[in-house]
Amino acid sequence: MANEARPIRSLVGAMSSSEDEVRESITTQGADAYFLDLEDTVHPDERPTRRTMHRRVLDDLGTSGYTIMCRGNVIGTGETGNDLEAIVCAGLHPIWRPKPQGPEDVIAVSALLDHFEQKAGLEVPHTWIFPLMETTAAIMGCYQLAKASHRVEYMGAPVTPSAHAANRRIVRTAMTGSAQVRRIPKS
Repeated sequence: MANEARPIRSLVGAMSSSEDEVRESITTQGADAYFLDLEDTVHPDERPTRRTMHRRVLDDLGTSGYTIMCRGNVIGTGETGNDLEAIVCAGLHPIWRPKPQGPEDVIAVSALLDHFEQKAGLEVPHTWIFPLMETTAAIMGCYQLAKASHRVEYMGAPVTPSAHAANRRIVRTAMTGSAQVRRIPKS
């Protein structure tokens, strides 16, 4: 893949609705990578404007040595194709896939990326997929998610004080669910 995987040890969200603030955050923070958001933090009415803004930032800063990823909307919302059509470009490193329910989500996004990369004149494959481990289903099926596409180079979960507590609950639920699934009935 021409878009080489890069180590990501620090990550900063550039989530303002102001393009100037997003650009300032990316150019002054000194992180390994930055993420733009189109999902939960963006009101549906604002998404078309935000997609356009993100594309300008990706075209400019993403091709100037900054590692920039974008979190798109969940498969099934009807927004995923619109997100990818707007942001797939040479400056997009990985696409974050929120709340994957199974490998079929990764496979669907990979197929959409093939289409939009070809449409954008990029080498296919160009864009990595970064499934976010935000749900019990994702944690329980992380191996299948990782194997679902050659585009999966990164996996992980957000690590913030508020996300940490939620992730701890998800992991506990996953472990409990796993133990229940593997319970051997007494004869």
